[in-house]
Amino acid sequence: QGLHRRRRDADDASRPGLIDRVEANADRVLDMVEALVEFATQRAGHASLVLADIDIAQVARGAVRDLSPSLDPSRIKISEDDIALARANGVAMHRVVTNLVLNALKYSSSDAPVELTFTRSRPGWVRLSVIDQGRGIDPDDLDTIFDEFARGRLAENDGGSGLGLASVRELVEQQDGVVAIESKVGVGTTVTIDMPSPRAIKPAAPSQRSKLSSSVRLPVEPTGQASG
Repeated sequence: QGLHRRRRDADDASRPGLIDRVEANADRVLDMVEALVEFATQRAGHASLVLADIDIAQVARGAVRDLSPSLDPSRIKISEDDIALARANGVAMHRVVTNLVLNALKYSSSDAPVELTFTRSRPGWVRLSVIDQGRGIDPDDLDTIFDEFARGRLAENDGGSGLGLASVRELVEQQDGVVAIESKVGVGTTVTIDMPSPRAIKPAAPSQRSKLSSSVRLPVEPTGQASG
């Protein structure tokens, strides 16, 4: 209300700046509402989340390709040869990767790389790691950073909703997976997603990758992206 009054009473020189502030605040509110709706939808859809044996490395590459060019996806380093078979849902994993990559890009400098790797964390599990060289997370926030609306002590006025990582945890746990985070201030953050896996293979030759991929049930592409 105060900002509205100042805009109404402002002279011609200051009015454009005030209008920009109003529009920016409106955009942040809209982003928050959209994030809340998406988070609530994810919880409501828990029972209908269908799992299948899919290649989450392929899903991750698709999520990276779907990013807007304005985000500079060339900063993202991801193998074109890895196969990481997991019992998961393709659409949900697409959202998980999108959220994590958007966070990594957002909280890193414009020339810092973001790396996605796939490994077997232990027998029967495959791990996706999203590694950045960003500002990191305060150690005192690591135990709560996946909670709803938790933004951490280092959060700036960047328009974040505090639901990005909460959404990731919700989706991963719905698929019987485990999410964890390690971070060091000024060095970067690594988020790991461990998913149940029948096998996790890094083929030695492209022909091996082609043979394996042909036996994998591929996910249906999502109609939109999740926000970070």
